[in-house]
Amino acid sequence: MQSELLFAYCCLISVGCYTNTFNIGILLEEGSQEYIQEAVDIIEKAVNERIFTLFRDCSFHPIFTFVSSNNFEQLRQKVCELSDAGAVVLLGPSNREFAMLIEPLCRELGIAYIKYHWDPVYSKAEETNSSYVINLFPTSQYSILLDRLLSHWKWDYFTFVYTNKEAPRQLSPVLSRTVVTPSLLMVDDSTEQGLMIAALALRGICDRRFCWVKRNRVIIDMSPNNTLRFLDAALKLGMISIHNWFVVSSLDDLDNHLEQYVHNTMRLSLITIWKGDIDPLIHDRDKIKELYNSWLRKIGHSRITPFKDFAYIFDAILTSCHLNHPLPKARSCRSSSTSNNSKSLHVRTVRGLTGLLSFNDNGDRLDNQLQIWEFGMDGTALNTGTWSSDRTGAKQLTMRAASIPGTQEYDINRRHQARVLRVSTIAERPYIMEKVLPNGKAAPFSL
Repeated sequence: MQSELLFAYCCLISVGCYTNTFNIGILLEEGSQEYIQEAVDIIEKAVNERIFTLFRDCSFHPIFTFVSSNNFEQLRQKVCELSDAGAVVLLGPSNREFAMLIEPLCRELGIAYIKYHWDPVYSKAEETNSSYVINLFPTSQYSILLDRLLSHWKWDYFTFVYTNKEAPRQLSPVLSRTVVTPSLLMVDDSTEQGLMIAALALRGICDRRFCWVKRNRVIIDMSPNNTLRFLDAALKLGMISIHNWFVVSSLDDLDNHLEQYVHNTMRLSLITIWKGDIDPLIHDRDKIKELYNSWLRKIGHSRITPFKDFAYIFDAILTSCHLNHPLPKARSCRSSSTSNNSKSLHVRTVRGLTGLLSFNDNGDRLDNQLQIWEFGMDGTALNTGTWSSDRTGAKQLTMRAASIPGTQEYDINRRHQARVLRVSTIAERPYIMEKVLPNGKAAPFSL
């Protein structure tokens, strides 16, 4: 009897001892995110069949609904449908514009909302009301990383290319430090010509600022597809060369979809969660890898960023299972009152595909790691740095490019350190005038 009471008590205080099935609402973009539904389906089957120890006793049932990417009015109706269907957690879609409308709805209805993309941080008053929201993407840490990286690379000027009007908020730490204001280039991606027009504008900015004397430095903050389209437009305009340096953050890696750029000695840097393989520290690593590969075989090669897509939805479900269950029932949209639930979301710390999942009271990511990759001189993808932060507030950027053979930084340092004396005859360099010595004889060669 005592052992049964002890077990019951442990189940009450533990966020991982929740055996009842709960409903997760999955909100996806119509016509473009069916592959996420495929991922959720195979994760649900594996979790509910207890294949993973990582999820402990969790069981969940997904409720899918799709919304048109240009129909923001439809969002409230879809969220209400998920709430009425019994969803206590809402995931997705990975769209900043949607998230800005979904968050207040979830607070109003009392539904936990888990997102996984960069999102602007507004006033402190809004942060304190975000107890229903958890973000797997380390928004504030990413902005600090950008500042540290640009400081390490000694960037005194650059152009920021983006599609979402909120994106320049990422640069707040950079703008507070630098004297020169970067050029902001907003792209209209609604037409096929929009990316080419933006690339032409970028070349014009560089021409006016004479940046070709050094290097054309560019940060691209766009979707994976738009990033590739913009690089293709830059290639057609002759901006894929050693005189250009692009930093991107929406791709998985530098091994795929970039084959046409590997022989142009362009410097391309990538900020990503991809370490080169699935984290060896995660529990059930081999089983997760097998699950991921089975999903890849199912969807084929249609996705530009398969690992990031799978990792974030996997970790969103994992986070849902480690919330402080049982979660309160959501308020109905037909009710005239708002939710009065003041209970904050607490997540049991667990290691997922994107690293250690731990959050503060505002739902911001605490522990995280981001990798910096770069094209080598021969086009090989090289892991040149790591950014890490933890719950103690410690932040560290470790850059290794200068010590890795094949990187542009290593090559530049090697050439600067080399001492070469070039001797050429007048016959080789006829445009160098002969030097007549005091005795009237001409010098036999020139330096």
